[in-house]
Amino acid sequence: SGDVMSSDALDFEAFFTAVHRHPPFPWQSRLADQVATTGQWPALLDLPTGTGKTAVIDIALFALAQRPDAHPRR
Repeated sequence: SGDVMSSDALDFEAFFTAVHRHPPFPWQSRLADQVATTGQWPALLDLPTGTGKTAVIDIALFALAQRPDAHPRR
């Protein structure tokens, strides 16, 4: 059973790969999809060091660029 991602998540993967020269981790793509489709962020990202938490900034910028009316700037 494969996960089906929205076109926004696929666009995020292309964006992320262009910026970082490597694809996002699967959790980053899932979070980008969640934010794009629901506008909701998790209350906590409980991930170990080295798993790409700083890239959440990329997800926020991508979401803001996609739907500036739906995402806060702060």
